[in-house]
Amino acid sequence: MYEGTFVSSNPSLEFIVYVPPSSQSPLCIKDKKGQKVAHNAFMSPRWGGIVIHNPSNDEEAVSVPTGLIMPVFISQLKLLLGFVKPIKLSDSTFLRPHSSGITDWELDGLMLRRCVENVATASAALTSLTRLLEKVKNMVIADHIQTLTATAVESIEKCAAELRAGHLLRALLLSRTAVESAETAFYDPSMLELLYFPEDQKFAIYVPLFVPVGIPVLFSTLAVLRRLRKREELEGSKSQ
Repeated sequence: MYEGTFVSSNPSLEFIVYVPPSSQSPLCIKDKKGQKVAHNAFMSPRWGGIVIHNPSNDEEAVSVPTGLIMPVFISQLKLLLGFVKPIKLSDSTFLRPHSSGITDWELDGLMLRRCVENVATASAALTSLTRLLEKVKNMVIADHIQTLTATAVESIEKCAAELRAGHLLRALLLSRTAVESAETAFYDPSMLELLYFPEDQKFAIYVPLFVPVGIPVLFSTLAVLRRLRKREELEGSKSQ
């Protein structure tokens, strides 16, 4: 399966069936112990999965057994999307997936995990923003950044309430709003400008400009003060 282009902000997952030529068949994947890997397939994180299909020697036209390969692709897709393998318990029975290959409890687990990740990311962004404001005292906060920050905090609180109520889909949408608002506020161009040019760096920029002008003025001021002091001393000695 192939969708999308190589240049995209939302890259797609690739799933490929590789049929080796007869001169290289059978082509098998082995693990560290030298044993053949089950299903003769492997994955590449954030890219997709590949299944190697070795046709039999008597096949004139190669036919791909989709009934055997598609379950492998479904398993790879679930791992790439972040579905966690269930812990086998002795007194529990797991329902088999329906036609989509994904059970309801697997989907609930994935949404819960994404909620936790989004809330953690949003909280980290808000914490970094707070530390930045404490570090740069003269930072001017724009109204839209204040609105985004308030939206992020409110979404996190509502997400926690929806999780307690068991509404995972609503909580997931709120967590997504929270992380988008928090990161948009933190990476705002006005905030980045003050982040990379804080107060201490301003002195490093302006001191080389004012020192050449300030030194002659300082020496001239000292010379004038010396002259005034000498004049006062002369006037005092004459009056005596």
